[in-house]
Amino acid sequence: MEELIITERQYEIIIRQAIENLPRESGGFLGGSEDMVKGVLPMYNKTAGDSTHTFTLESDDILRAHQFFEKHGLEYYGVYHSHPKGLPEPSDQDLRNIQKLMFIIGLANPEDPILNAFEIYGRNYIRIPFKIVNNNGITVLDLKANQNKISQTSFFQEGVKLHQMYTDIINEKIKYQKLAPINPFQKNSEFSTIA
Repeated sequence: MEELIITERQYEIIIRQAIENLPRESGGFLGGSEDMVKGVLPMYNKTAGDSTHTFTLESDDILRAHQFFEKHGLEYYGVYHSHPKGLPEPSDQDLRNIQKLMFIIGLANPEDPILNAFEIYGRNYIRIPFKIVNNNGITVLDLKANQNKISQTSFFQEGVKLHQMYTDIINEKIKYQKLAPINPFQKNSEFSTIA
């Protein structure tokens, strides 16, 4: 993998989660397709010990993540987690976990968080560059609301287009055939309240 693409919104979700959980480690799962992150699944830190130095998931969490991404037609990419006082590099503990990809948020300076991605080969790893793309024209699926949401920037752009179309109609730059109103009480009317 030469480069991973992530949207500003996804990046903000991951970074915000890491910062809001300081000084504890936090994380979750990422999935996607065609080298683009398309799914973020935040999780609670299940560590029984010191959560400022450890991020723990249970095997059921990993199974649910695989099922979640499969259900939405995405490939499971791996676990992301934060290093609240550390660098965005895999620790010895991180490398003991079997992962193809690993994502680490370094918060040594919380004012300047860094998200890195790594391909893991046993105890060795290679950093994969991230490309953060803006949200323009990207539809975000809100699974809780079960409907698509257009990013704020796209929503604004669509509003500008709609306003221009409306102005063109008023100024008669666009002509529509005006039809006589339909009388719903007229015989042979298509109007019906029967459901």
